[in-house]
Amino acid sequence: MPEPTTILAAAMAVNAGFTILSGFGAREQAKLDEFNIGTERQMARASAMQATRYRDEQLSEALAASENFIRAVAGREFTPDIEAFVEREREKSGEDIANIELMSFLNQLKLNSEQAKVKRKGRETLLASVVRAVGTAAEGYEAYKDVD
Repeated sequence: MPEPTTILAAAMAVNAGFTILSGFGAREQAKLDEFNIGTERQMARASAMQATRYRDEQLSEALAASENFIRAVAGREFTPDIEAFVEREREKSGEDIANIELMSFLNQLKLNSEQAKVKRKGRETLLASVVRAVGTAAEGYEAYKDVD
């Protein structure tokens, strides 16, 4: 039968080893979370680009339809009031696109910050597990010395 001191030392070594392994697991989870946030950031950017393009297409279609209607039904040329209407629609569309781009930018900042936080947390968790393992090993060594 093994001596109690040997069992104590082995238990402390196993405990320290699993503490380090849990730190590596947390770091790998943080890497996966960081990747997922990066993917979300790319998808949000693509979505904003799509929304911008869609709004621009809406404006083009609306203006083309208005122009065709004015020329076909009203039989008029573009007068200053019609030009003012078209310009106002372009301004509204520009404001919409600027708002979409601003929200996209703010979302990108948020996701960048979140990604950096997750990455830092993974490194810190690994470091903390190594420090805990060293502490566990030191406690085990101290208990081993006290028993001997």
